[in-house]
Amino acid sequence: MVLRLTSAALLLACLSGCKAVDGTWLPGCAAYAGDRLELHGGAFTWDKFTDAVEIDKAGNPVDPFPGYPKTGTYEVDGDRIVLSFDGGTASQVFHLHRSRGKLELYTDTQFAEWKKSNNYPDCVLTRVGNNG
Repeated sequence: MVLRLTSAALLLACLSGCKAVDGTWLPGCAAYAGDRLELHGGAFTWDKFTDAVEIDKAGNPVDPFPGYPKTGTYEVDGDRIVLSFDGGTASQVFHLHRSRGKLELYTDTQFAEWKKSNNYPDCVLTRVGNNG
């Protein structure tokens, strides 16, 4: 019942402009590697970060995340944010969930884990600043 009420509230918020998800989303824990997701007005930029540095044989740093940042558009579909990459190559889904007093984004794997065990996943993405 709580999940249904949360989904209904999120859907209502999104129907009133989807501004509820706009902002910068970062891991909600001290992280040395992770994702940074910028959502604004239906467009996104998804980047990854790490403090690890790999050096090739010539002594040059190796890009740890080739192909990032990714950009495109997003839409809110109930409790899901669907990212559509520029060029139509693929899409990615994040799940909106309100827990621990804040709005969080779960990957498909994290969402399935939460549904199965009812334990909150570690280090999910949370919005920086006002996390209504």
